[in-house]
Parts: sequence; C-alpha cells; structure tokens
Amino acid sequence: MTPGVPVCILTGAGRTDRGRLLGALGSRLGSAPRPSVPYRMGVRLITFDRPGYGGSDRSVGRTVSAAAEDVRLIADALGIGRFGVVGRSGGAPHALACAALIPERTARTGALVGLAPRDAADLDWFDGMTEANVHAYVNAAAGRHRLTAALGLRSLTIRADPAAIVAEMRSGLPESDRRIVADAGIQAMLERNFAEGLRSSADGWVDDVTAFSTGWGFDLADITAPVVLRHGRRTSSPRSNTPAGSAATSPAPWSRSNPTRPTSERSAS
Repeated sequence: MTPGVPVCILTGAGRTDRGRLLGALGSRLGSAPRPSVPYRMGVRLITFDRPGYGGSDRSVGRTVSAAAEDVRLIADALGIGRFGVVGRSGGAPHALACAALIPERTARTGALVGLAPRDAADLDWFDGMTEANVHAYVNAAAGRHRLTAALGLRSLTIRADPAAIVAEMRSGLPESDRRIVADAGIQAMLERNFAEGLRSSADGWVDDVTAFSTGWGFDLADITAPVVLRHGRRTSSPRSNTPAGSAATSPAPWSRSNPTRPTSERSAS
C-alpha cells in the first residue's frame, strides 16, 4: 500500500467563466498540491472522477448524499479504513456528505469555497449570485431537458477549445487570481481538467446542478467530526456559497471558518 495518511479530494472547478456556471465542473485532473508537498506532509492524496465526469459512468438522479457511498467503496477497494476528505467548490457539499453519513470512516473534512444547501432555512440562496448562474438553476427547475440542452451546448464549446475558455475566465477574475492563472502550468492544468471532465458529455455537470437545486439528502447538524470551511477574503461569492451561511442547519460546534489569504499571497502549490 502507498504510505501516508489518506486524503480523498472531491473536485470542482471553483470558477465561473464570464458569469457562466463552472463551479461543479471538473475531473480527477483538477488542481492539487505539487507531489512534493503531500510527500513532505506524509499525506496520500486520492482523487477520482465523480459520476458523469471524465471516465466515470453517470448516476442518473443522484443526490449530494450519494458521494459518501462512492468514497466508501473506493476506500474499501484501496484497503483504507479512516481518511480525510477535502472538497473544492462543487466538491465541497459532497465532502460534507462523507462527514455526515460515514463518520466512522471520515476523520476530518475540508470544504473549500463551497455551496450552502438549497433548502437552508432563512437563507436567500440566490442573493449575490450572477445572473447566468441564476439562469442555470432556473433551467434546472424547469426540467432536466432544458438544463441538458443549455449545458450540453456549452460543453461542446468548452471541449472544442478549452484554452479559449481559460482565457475568457481570466478576464473575470480579480487581479490576485489573474496572476496565478497567468502561470503556464496552471493554465495547462485547467485546460486538461475542463476537457477531461466533459470528454464524454455534460451529464455530470447537469446532474450536479440538479442535485444542488434540491435537498442534499443529509443534515449538516449530524456532522460531529472536525470541519474547516475556507473562502478567500477577495472571493466574489453569493451568500449561498458557504455552508456557514446556513446557521439553522450548520451549528458552530463542528465547524471552523477559516478565510484564506488572497490568492496572490499563497503558493501556487
């Protein structure tokens, strides 16, 4: 077995491209620390394509809660007992599902730039959300056919020229993030990530938007293990983009809000 403390990464792109929803879109090729970093920390990183992305089969009708069983099965196959889970952007709610539903296996959890539950009490979920993102969730409410058509068309554009999408994305970022994305290695990673996530279809993207538009299938109040919630201080996000925005279902004892430094002050690793 590969040595190190096992940590499973649940991916999401974590950006928008000119206001269009890319927050859930991603693959196993998404951003992760340079190999030397987890090696020095004694960490074994594990990542995979979530259902419908890259080489993974689609799971029609999945909810956010389904991720816990996926992670459990992967850990079983690898002979891993307990592990940490980190979810970024669209992957963050799925990481929280592991914390809530398989607590005997999930030692601790990180939710980075995540999303609040759609059915959270006393939360205007659309507050601060870009118009294009609102349209995506309106399409989801109108039915799967309409959402599939909209995201399917967008996915064709991304697959045809992922480099152009990354270039467009840069124009809508704050200066600190533009300096990071200007790195040739980061650009190449993003291009590979988008192309791989959508290489078969937009099914995973469609299913994520649908899943985020309904209840997650678990209660955040059931989480007892340590959880760290992180957002950049300069992140431009609606209030719905943090589970901490849902005080009624996210009690303080298990969570620690930990704003990151501006991207430009952090290592690209």
